[in-house]
Amino acid sequence: MSCLCRPGADADVDGDAGGEEDATDEADAGGDRSDGDGGSGADADAADADARPDGGSCNVVDLPEQTMCNAGFRCTVGSISAGEAVPVCDPEGTGANNDSCVRPTPDGTVDDCSRAYYCLRIDGATRCHRFCATNRDCSDAAGSTFAGCYFSLPDGAGGTVPGVRFCTTGCDPAADSGCSAGQACRPSGNASGLYGDCSPAGTGRQGADCTEDGDAACAPHYTCLRATEGNACYRFCSTDLDCSSDVGANSQCVLTVSTGGERIPGYVVCSESCDPLADSVCPAMGETCRTWTYTGHTGAASYCGAVGAGGQNAACPGGGDECQAGFDCWNVTDYGEICLGYCRMDGGSPSCGSGTSCVSAGSEYPAELGVCLP
Repeated sequence: MSCLCRPGADADVDGDAGGEEDATDEADAGGDRSDGDGGSGADADAADADARPDGGSCNVVDLPEQTMCNAGFRCTVGSISAGEAVPVCDPEGTGANNDSCVRPTPDGTVDDCSRAYYCLRIDGATRCHRFCATNRDCSDAAGSTFAGCYFSLPDGAGGTVPGVRFCTTGCDPAADSGCSAGQACRPSGNASGLYGDCSPAGTGRQGADCTEDGDAACAPHYTCLRATEGNACYRFCSTDLDCSSDVGANSQCVLTVSTGGERIPGYVVCSESCDPLADSVCPAMGETCRTWTYTGHTGAASYCGAVGAGGQNAACPGGGDECQAGFDCWNVTDYGEICLGYCRMDGGSPSCGSGTSCVSAGSEYPAELGVCLP
């Protein structure tokens, strides 16, 4: 799944995955955005071959092209055999992009989607998604640069069906527009670009667990991502104001998202609103509150980072994630990169131990925030 890139590290926090998502067993972004049987076509033939009207024949290449079937029919996936798609010419339905759909239909057809569309189950809802071979197939059909050739079809054995891919709906994730009532536009993508796809709107805000329901657990403008432990909702953002006004003080639009080891352009989420001196927010996520300054941003951003083993003065060549809770990694003259404990400048708790002094973290940081300098 897609993962957050934290301060002080170029790699993903908790592994990564490929640049496309399985429509039914999605582990590549937003936790688990599906609920199991997801329109894979793996549950045998959608209709008895002997009873199927003669619409001609087609192949996998024709799924996005739709040129081989007879008039009134469309090429779709009738079943999956030995991990391969078995295309059939099925009567055309009426369901268009993001329309609710039924699979199979009462009259025995594969689904009730229109030409070039297929009924996928994603985030607990079945909706029509367009077959594609390229991003251009998607952007042209949806009239949106946020439509990308992104979803793949599970083969029922832990892999994906070769040659079968689907578009995102092409909604605008920043504006949260282009979806139906009761839905929210979720960001997704890969190194080729940022895409938008509609899913049911939940209620979870920053830090809410979304391990079970994926994006559907998150409120509009939020998306489900893998963090240090488990999956959590994060606020998709374009500016720091998106974060400070919605998430809270010291939250900034600074956390980049990656998949397959590559950052997704334009996919940025808010950091957590937390206080490193109190550290009351992040422990629930198995993390600790830290601060960081970013070029082009005013003041320091707070965020939840991984808890390491390094205590006071321990070397931290890999950044703050190598330090214990209540500590962060600083580059100190004559010492290099070492873990320093946070302290309160007014003399309150937390304080510094013997042999260290509480000094200001710097003008960019809150006035009360200090670090224990050896």
